[in-house]
Amino acid sequence: MSPRAWVENLFRPLVLALLLGALVQSAVELLRQVVPSWNGSYLVVLGGLVGAEAYYSQRFLARQHWDTGPALRYRAIEGVLIFVLLQLARAAGEPAGDLLGALQRGDFPTFLGVGLLAGCWLSATWTASDFARIGEPPDPVPTYVPPLESLAARFFAGGALLLALAGLTRIQLGRVLSLDWPDVPGIVWNVLIYFLLGIILLGQVHLTRLYGRWQEQGLTIAPGLPASWARYSIVLVLSAAGLAFVLPTRYTVGLLDLGKYGLSLIFTAFAILLWLIALLATLLFAALGMAAGPTAARPPPPPALPTPPAAPGAGGLPSGWFELLQSGLFWIVILAAMGYVGLGLLHQQPRIAQWLAAWTPLAALRQGWGTLRGWLRGYRVTLDRRLSQAWARRPRRRAVPSPPRRGRAGGLLPGAQVRDSYLRVLERAGRHGYPRGPTQTPTEYSAGLAAALPQVQEPLAGLTQAFVEARYSAHPISPAAAEQAWRQWQQVDRALDEQEAPRA
Repeated sequence: MSPRAWVENLFRPLVLALLLGALVQSAVELLRQVVPSWNGSYLVVLGGLVGAEAYYSQRFLARQHWDTGPALRYRAIEGVLIFVLLQLARAAGEPAGDLLGALQRGDFPTFLGVGLLAGCWLSATWTASDFARIGEPPDPVPTYVPPLESLAARFFAGGALLLALAGLTRIQLGRVLSLDWPDVPGIVWNVLIYFLLGIILLGQVHLTRLYGRWQEQGLTIAPGLPASWARYSIVLVLSAAGLAFVLPTRYTVGLLDLGKYGLSLIFTAFAILLWLIALLATLLFAALGMAAGPTAARPPPPPALPTPPAAPGAGGLPSGWFELLQSGLFWIVILAAMGYVGLGLLHQQPRIAQWLAAWTPLAALRQGWGTLRGWLRGYRVTLDRRLSQAWARRPRRRAVPSPPRRGRAGGLLPGAQVRDSYLRVLERAGRHGYPRGPTQTPTEYSAGLAAALPQVQEPLAGLTQAFVEARYSAHPISPAAAEQAWRQWQQVDRALDEQEAPRA
């Protein structure tokens, strides 16, 4: 079976039957409160079966192209069979009795069942007609309604009816006029199933319409598009079901109350911060008083520590964090949905968008927001520039080498020993009047010092080269190189001593 045939022959009638069953379920639950002794559970199954039968029947008549007479006879036979099926299903749930007598009954449950099944049959027939019109060119008449809009309107009308029936069932008919309504005890499953399946069905119908447009335009359709469409539809349905489980069904904090609770938390945190500052100041003064010693025979009592501030009341808000989180998530979802619907409306109705853009309060608000953003952007740029200038003008301290040790730098790695020997040269030569300039490289400083100490020119050049290698290269330094650098430092040190002796 091809994907198109599977969708038209199995998927659509199955989803349609489940949608109608969910509607009938709410109607049966509501009517059971009026007549408690009546058991109309069989109507839920019959409503789904009648919806599927009406779908197949409408497709059969559309293929036959009969005249009015044969079509009416077919519909009459169909109605009689549905009525017989209704009476037999009702009699099957009762004690054994006369089946012929059950077929001839005309009491209130019979008329009620006929009315519910007739509504299911009409809704399924109109839906099948809309399915058949998908992909056809629009009829240029003023009363023409596109099939997708007709399906969506019928789906949301059924959803509104379903919500009304479910709400009246949950609050009980005898308490409708009372303001003390009970909370909804959990999720209403038939309502959830109705809307989830309706979303899937409308998504599949939209895909079918897009396929028709793409084929008319001669576009190439990717082979994996239906699978991706179905996968993302399932993800959407599961996400909606997850939100239905997470969002609160018993109590929801108001949006303004939620903001008030957030502000109270901020004020509480600020008060705790002030309390900590006061506590530190009190402990500091107490420590200073103890250090000063007693001023009398009897020491004064220690100062009383400030008591931490109590958290301000939230005005009757729930104390549990989970309930607060549920309420916050609920309002986030509601505001996001309202924003999405508003953006979609503005996208479809450009006149409304133009009118809002030209509305004086919104234009002034948008202009003020633009001015504020420009001022904040300029302030940030100025602040960055001033910070960069202050950082560039900061005084830079030269690294002062540690006082030299007369013995060998034991316990250090060879590279560190080489650097230690070179730093000893810098420190000793600096004390003898040959300091290293702040911009001099090691090679330049070595050449200048060698001019003053020509007898150690070769050891000084070797030590400088070893230091550059140990400081800036990545390969390890051998112990032999560290030993040689130590001997070169000793030679430079002796030369400096010999130069200092004649001065003395």
